[in-house]
Amino acid sequence: GAQGNIQGLHEFRSVQGVQAPGLHGRVRTRDLDLARGAESLLLGAGTLVVASALLDLVSADWLAGLLRACARSRSHLYLALTYDGRIDLSPDHPHDGTLVALVNAHQGRDKGLGGPALGPSAPARLAELAAGLGFALEAADSDWVLGPDEPELQAALVAGWAVAAREQVPVGPESRGLDEEICRWHEQRQAQIAAGILQIRVGHRDALLSPLNGIPAAGLAGPTGSQAAPLRSSSM
Repeated sequence: GAQGNIQGLHEFRSVQGVQAPGLHGRVRTRDLDLARGAESLLLGAGTLVVASALLDLVSADWLAGLLRACARSRSHLYLALTYDGRIDLSPDHPHDGTLVALVNAHQGRDKGLGGPALGPSAPARLAELAAGLGFALEAADSDWVLGPDEPELQAALVAGWAVAAREQVPVGPESRGLDEEICRWHEQRQAQIAAGILQIRVGHRDALLSPLNGIPAAGLAGPTGSQAAPLRSSSM
């Protein structure tokens, strides 16, 4: 079966094991403070780096550091569930466009991972960095689809969007109308959830990055501009 190393970027707990037919591998875990960045990751050659629902929360510099670390070690990356800014709801509501624009702006706030978050621009930035650092990129949609059979998840998601949108509304009497508009949207969407008629699709992308031959050396310099030194294999 397949053999190799699997390295996960995680915030709270370690993966305990991997089970799959024909797969024989080693899983080594290590707690990691993502706020310190990924540039200093010690990756063994051929490591598979896996992350889920992460890239839209990090800054452009953080993502560049991750890809530079992986390029130096010729590591592969599987990056799942990156939000791309698409939110489709049915039935339509006249305030959907306003709500989505505010939510997407909120996604760009600093999440403590190197500066303003990439938010919906993360898939495009990933593609630019992959090309510049010598990775082949395969990507596909991996949308969340929530139907009337998942009312609790729908209600939590809609409520979270309303909170995020209101946090983007400037403080002052001139913004009262917009704040009220968001509240009405939220109330009507929750009523549709209770009636079992709301459909939600949230756009996400999965990406697989594989190192090509001849990685551009100039792209591997760290934040100071100095050439990165070779890294030894390390557990995580």
